[in-house]
Amino acid sequence: MNKLEQEVRAAIKGLQDVARQVQHLAGRENIIIARESYSAWLEKTQQVKNLEDSLPCFAVRQAARNVLLGLASQVQLLDYQPITSTFRYCDIDVPIAVARVLAMDSYLASHWALYDRLSNAIGRVIGNEPIRNNPQGKSNPKLIETFLAKKNGIDVLGERDILLASYGYQIGFSYLVRNCYVHEGGMIGTLPILSGETFGEAFSVSEEVAKKLNEEIASRYQISNVAIVSPGDLVGQLEACHTALDTMFVSLLRFMVGTLRVEVTSFAEVDA
Repeated sequence: MNKLEQEVRAAIKGLQDVARQVQHLAGRENIIIARESYSAWLEKTQQVKNLEDSLPCFAVRQAARNVLLGLASQVQLLDYQPITSTFRYCDIDVPIAVARVLAMDSYLASHWALYDRLSNAIGRVIGNEPIRNNPQGKSNPKLIETFLAKKNGIDVLGERDILLASYGYQIGFSYLVRNCYVHEGGMIGTLPILSGETFGEAFSVSEEVAKKLNEEIASRYQISNVAIVSPGDLVGQLEACHTALDTMFVSLLRFMVGTLRVEVTSFAEVDA
């Protein structure tokens, strides 16, 4: 179990503890804090369900990660064979040019399925009223559209600036590559992200592609002086990126539970 999964489980327990505290205090006859406030707090703790639903994503993500890392490692051993050569991938024979796209698709999609599920739960606890009450499943809070939005986004204590300054490069890098694969078939503009013609270069980005990715991150997500992508191993760079984003979500989960606990304790202290 990795650190982020541990933190999700800790957040589930934390919200359950807050729910018990709220129910205990609201059950008293003479209270000062309005019962509507207690109801609102209790509703926020119901994000336990969304967090619990995110737990299966960890096994899916790990499986996709194992496939990609295993594939990237195996092709290095075959080095100079052309990428049109047949390769055994998940019990089917396909050219490495096909296998690398399948592996990247599942790796990136599984990461963002988890990140958006967590963003949904966190956003519905710390977000403002419109964000909290968006129809579930239709307009869920998301990392890019909600947490980093300049208008109508989540910014309880200025955490948008913290996320952009500390993790903006990594968010932009992962999300851009994810969109390039999911929506554009592994292309960035007119360039294939992975264009190596041999097994050894199958997961290597060229200097031209690295420059283009950095430019697009800067342009799309309005981040200056982007230099996160380097020529060479794309898989290793994405792994480092996702390690950082996992750390970011650990902090967001702690912030979610901590702010709710402080809010309840601070205001409901008069009813304790």
